[in-house]
Amino acid sequence: MNADNVADKTILEVGSGYVNGSVRPYIEGLGPSTYVGVDASDGPGVDVVAECEHLSDQVGGQWDIVITTEMLEHVRDWRSCVTELASVVAPGGLLVVTTRSPGFDWHGYPEDHWRYEPVDMREISTALGLTITVLEDDPEAPGVFMVARKPMMWQPNLDALDLITLHKMTRYPRKERVPGEPAKQVVAFPLYKNLPTQWFSNWLAMKKTHVIGTVTTEAMYLPQAMELIVQRAFEIAPDLDQIIVMEHDMIPPLDGLDRMAMYGPEHDIVGTVYTGHEYPFHYMAWMQVDPPRFSPLTRSIMKEWVDNPGLYRLDGVAMGFTAISRRVFTEWPEDVPMWVPTPPMVGHDLHFCNEAKKAGFSTWLDSGIGSGHLTLVPIGHEDAQEALAEHEPETWEQALARADDPTVLKETLAQRIGPDMVKVL
Repeated sequence: MNADNVADKTILEVGSGYVNGSVRPYIEGLGPSTYVGVDASDGPGVDVVAECEHLSDQVGGQWDIVITTEMLEHVRDWRSCVTELASVVAPGGLLVVTTRSPGFDWHGYPEDHWRYEPVDMREISTALGLTITVLEDDPEAPGVFMVARKPMMWQPNLDALDLITLHKMTRYPRKERVPGEPAKQVVAFPLYKNLPTQWFSNWLAMKKTHVIGTVTTEAMYLPQAMELIVQRAFEIAPDLDQIIVMEHDMIPPLDGLDRMAMYGPEHDIVGTVYTGHEYPFHYMAWMQVDPPRFSPLTRSIMKEWVDNPGLYRLDGVAMGFTAISRRVFTEWPEDVPMWVPTPPMVGHDLHFCNEAKKAGFSTWLDSGIGSGHLTLVPIGHEDAQEALAEHEPETWEQALARADDPTVLKETLAQRIGPDMVKVL
């Protein structure tokens, strides 16, 4: 681009938000008559907030030069986006594109969906009815640079655009676990307070047969910490099968990690038996008797489950000592926040379980793994049984009383936790 083809021209930059630099100072230095920056969200370098997929409605057509740099890989609906880019170029005008190719790492701002090779850009330009004047690889990193001209008589072939398949990016690549093999584990520590000596001593003594790495965060807002430890886990161990979340105040049994490594592929999220560390020590395990509201498991149900160790299906667990399978991260809906609570949810852990349930993932409780929850001393199952004998949660009974049809609700619960457990309600 030089003054000969920019001077006195109208310029539209799509994806103009300042992230890692901008072409705007250079282009404006060449003397265009108009320069407008468009992005999906407001910020530095943005004159108009508009989504690429709806450009023509927001900024109209007839722009002499339309520029988009490092944007196309981030849009979810790339076909609508490139069609709109071409439609707002004036006849005889230019479309200038840079974007990333296969081999370039995932980089979400906030999303990252596609990779384009030169052959892809040629096919896209042909389908859009554009004539390529420049098509080059980026010499410094996997990427492509293209300049294409829109003919005076524009005739796109959008049916041909539907036949083009691009390289799809996933933040965490999918992987099939070998049947029968123990899971490869990364243990993640969201450390938001000082480490007690008892925690550290217990961690050193724990069996770590299948642990291939550990990641930590310190003194961070918990949703942000959870997002960061997941990202770091995949960075240090791309081959992981499970992420084990272990908070700074949990005292798990010494064989807890080895047991978690043997969960099957159907066990997406598995919590363990522990209580809150404030009297009366309710269990950190919930059912959605009255969705989306979570209700804690009663003392009677927990006693039955602990007396008969196994994996039990439920709706919500806290993250204190919890196993999360790789599938949850690789198949999580891209438009759903994983850890940041959205109303009416409060707390990153129940938000996570609520959204996981809606996405079809299963949540379980391993009643054979009991962890102490540190206060001045570890609080365990027997402490909770004693405390809750006097303070049995009433939330389930209240939910049943509010239900339009308690019989149907009890039948639903019976399918989830067993008819014998429903009797205690």
